Amino acid sequence: MPDEQAGRHIERSCLGKMLIGGNDVVDEVAAKVSVQDFNFPQHQAIYQILLNLNRRGIPIEVPAVVHESAAIDSDCKPSVADLAELVTEAPTSVNVAYECRIIREFAMRRSLNEAASSIQQMSQDRTLPSSELSARAESVVSQVGQSLLREEEDELSVARDAEESLDRLMNGRDLDYDVPTGFCDLDSLVGGWRNGSMVVLGARASIGKTSLMADFILHAIDHRKRCMLFSLEMSRQEMVDRLLCGHARVPLHELRSPGYRSTSIGNKLTEAYEHVRGSNMILNDNPDITMEEMFALAKRHKSSNGLDLICVDYLQLIKARDRKLPRQEQVSEMSRGFKLMAKTLDLPVIVLCQVNRASEHDKHGIPKMHNLRESGAIEQDADIVLLLHRKGLFDRGEEVTQRDRNAAKLIVAKNRSGPTGIVELTFLAESCSFENAARPGVAGECPFDPNSFPDPE
Repeated sequence: MPDEQAGRHIERSCLGKMLIGGNDVVDEVAAKVSVQDFNFPQHQAIYQILLNLNRRGIPIEVPAVVHESAAIDSDCKPSVADLAELVTEAPTSVNVAYECRIIREFAMRRSLNEAASSIQQMSQDRTLPSSELSARAESVVSQVGQSLLREEEDELSVARDAEESLDRLMNGRDLDYDVPTGFCDLDSLVGGWRNGSMVVLGARASIGKTSLMADFILHAIDHRKRCMLFSLEMSRQEMVDRLLCGHARVPLHELRSPGYRSTSIGNKLTEAYEHVRGSNMILNDNPDITMEEMFALAKRHKSSNGLDLICVDYLQLIKARDRKLPRQEQVSEMSRGFKLMAKTLDLPVIVLCQVNRASEHDKHGIPKMHNLRESGAIEQDADIVLLLHRKGLFDRGEEVTQRDRNAAKLIVAKNRSGPTGIVELTFLAESCSFENAARPGVAGECPFDPNSFPDPE
């Protein structure tokens, strides 16, 4: 553990240099060190006072610090003598960057010690399965690593990112077309699934959200993207059957019914099998998987084999870490977890979500964002919210045709990086899949070419 006496001396030296150097030195330290990086409560209190004064544009002077400390707890309140000692111990404000670096180093070591103690304490819990223990331990260490990574990234200039963005624009390429959706109008609205984004797909039961997610995966595979699917509702075999029939465009019952199959259907299924097998897709159908286990598995696969897209079916079935919490808090924690997963792994995460029955009160059963179950945090965390609706399933009149029942609308209810709108799709009932809706007079045309996505190098 870092030497406490050495740490105390370094922290006092840093505070003294800020008192001598004034606001400019406080600005320099504030860019590198947080209040929590200081180890001693009184030092934290003094640093917070200096930050408050600096933020309000008040000159950093001992009298101002004393006045500002009036509201502080007596145990941490600095006296005039305390502040005078800090100034005496640091006769110059030069090279404060050295103290900042040591303070950050000591803070990181303390965090690692705390992480080790936390892991040791968790290991004593005999009721905790080893798989969940491993996932939680990895999560604890990862949080410390992410803190260090953010510090390093904060010091990088935005000039490089701006230059890359300008280069893409000047060369006629849009920003970060990372994974195509496979549907023309949807691609034109959201520009494909973007790295770091959390996408929520909501619908009532039996509308087809799992089928649409399978299509998203198949289109990603078509572009040689590596996918990971967490299927908490369907078994591995059921999900694979959907992927095969969706790619081959053959009736799902052909895989589940014994007897003769035509050569044409057999060839299509064989081609679909080879296509899916060659994709290196990972499918996990553990119904009791936790958020921490998902994160750990995805992180390992991203590191070892590469990963471009994660899909989860569906959010409300995920096992909460603490079931004693109110359900809304459990869902909020999972929602934030998926957003963190997308940002940390730098890939899109598509999460399926149930829509509550309140949407059925609408005349045509059209869902809204607030109809997402336990929706508050989901709406806030998601970068894109898609709501799937098939009007024909809610119209009870005899005039409803099969074509009406298969017509689908994918409502882009939220798009943090672009416009919202409605995408027309057609549901193919036999193969349980979707396709772009035909447009009268422009059949086969797309306003957006899905092949414009660059292939992976």
